[in-house]
Amino acid sequence: MKDAKLRARGRLIAFNPELERRNHAGLALLAEFRAALRNRELVLHYQPKLDLMTSRPVGVEALVRWQSPRHGLLMPAQFLDLAEASGLVLPMGLQVLEMAIRQRRAWRTEGLDIPVAVNVCALQVQQADFLQGIDGVLMAQEASAEGIEMEITESVFVGDDARTFDHIQGLRDRGFGVALDDFGTGYSSLSYLNRLPATTVKIDRRFVQGMNQDAKSDMLVRAIIQVAAVIDAKVVAEGVETEDQAERLRALGVPVAQGFLYSPGLPAEELAIWWLKQDAPGVRN
Repeated sequence: MKDAKLRARGRLIAFNPELERRNHAGLALLAEFRAALRNRELVLHYQPKLDLMTSRPVGVEALVRWQSPRHGLLMPAQFLDLAEASGLVLPMGLQVLEMAIRQRRAWRTEGLDIPVAVNVCALQVQQADFLQGIDGVLMAQEASAEGIEMEITESVFVGDDARTFDHIQGLRDRGFGVALDDFGTGYSSLSYLNRLPATTVKIDRRFVQGMNQDAKSDMLVRAIIQVAAVIDAKVVAEGVETEDQAERLRALGVPVAQGFLYSPGLPAEELAIWWLKQDAPGVRN
């Protein structure tokens, strides 16, 4: 029953012994993850964003990892669904924001002013005390929202909930940037875009990777760029893996990109070294 509910409402799942084994394994991992939050075993890696015209870095996206004493370094795909299903994604999200703020401050003391984007899931935004939690982190860190952007997927707007829009506006009122992540793959209603105080639109990797093979993907990328211009939002392309993709994005006027063509997510110390090298005068990929 739990497996059916997690997959989708109204689904039927046939019982088998493997399902029971996975359930026991999931419960064990859940207990470990609760301890991980208490013991602060989460770490952040940072994927750079580059100006497509100059190849200079302009910011990073914080990517959460779990440094498990038992399992080693775990990627989000290995624990994020579990965190969301259990509700632990709520304290996890605040912990990630706190780490990102502390890291941005640490970089600034080193002379590096690096804007940081932090992912926020729909469940977080839809909580009644969402903004109170954000305020608590800012107060505890004695920090402002300057230089921090919240990346929110379109799925958060399903249902057109007034509270969600109030919370997004609350983020903007506090000085956070707001990026629409995976744009074009979810709700994509012009009615909500007209009211949403977004500062950035991120083109989903599926469109980016299909541009040079699929005319429809190329047309959708152009359409997203036009929509972003209407709502006065910046455009960032994610999942850029080839120079052909980067060249096409430049031709379309996309200013900023991120992806494995430039760098994977890096630990903070490695990111600082990469940033200094990439930001040196005369550097151009």
